[in-house]
Amino acid sequence: MTEKVSRGDRPDRLPSSLRPLGYLEALDRKREAGVGDVRLILKKDGKTLFALGHEHVRSLAEADPLLDAYTESGANVVLYEGSPVDVPEDMQDEDIVEQFGEQVLLSERAKRENVPVISWDLPLKERLARSIKEFGFETTVLHGLAHIVQFLRSAGEVPTNEKVANIMRERIPMEHIPYIEEQTGLRLRGEDYDYAALWERATGVALVDATQQEAANLLDPSVDGETNRLNIQQNFARDEHALGVIAAAIEEFGNVFVSGAGHHVYAWESALRQHFDNDK
Repeated sequence: MTEKVSRGDRPDRLPSSLRPLGYLEALDRKREAGVGDVRLILKKDGKTLFALGHEHVRSLAEADPLLDAYTESGANVVLYEGSPVDVPEDMQDEDIVEQFGEQVLLSERAKRENVPVISWDLPLKERLARSIKEFGFETTVLHGLAHIVQFLRSAGEVPTNEKVANIMRERIPMEHIPYIEEQTGLRLRGEDYDYAALWERATGVALVDATQQEAANLLDPSVDGETNRLNIQQNFARDEHALGVIAAAIEEFGNVFVSGAGHHVYAWESALRQHFDNDK
């Protein structure tokens, strides 16, 4: 099954009045609900949307509820969070979820069943170009670095400059670089970036000593900082893009399963309910 990839521009499928909640408000909704997974099932005129919001996981046992929900939905298409990933054909499910996460595992499961898969996410190269233009290069790199520090520490690994550089290269394919350079006017090809020096300048702590909490502080939307503001803006842009992708998929496929972190589903809920109420 060939993967369909969402366009960089947001498909204009929703009325301009329908917009996602802001990131802070969506997080508040999630906290108020006080539950793990959030399910949203909407039906009208033979069309069904099954949205599942959940925590990101790295084990097959933790990913099982997501896979079960997908099977239950009987969807004609799967929309997932994140960028497309090339997974080796012989890779086992346990290794897929451990290395890439539950979203990639979900997309691989759907592909095996010949169900189309589409990323609902704003393409990474577009996210990076927007962030660099609005917040600057170093703030954008530091934002990504905070996510990688969280990832490495959660896996029990020490964040070194070499490990961070390898992950950055994996997550930002070289084919993205010309677009980002064109959009920002920067020259990004050349020597590897000194992520350790950036982290120490920004936090006063050596990269190898960085903790999950220190990384979380750079992303926490309740904290007033440049990387925090970038995180708020980026999540809203992703949710706005997602609504267009979801609505276009409903129109094309009729029966849609969409998955992502819980706060995304809370951000979409009101707009999607209105869309189904107004859908003719």
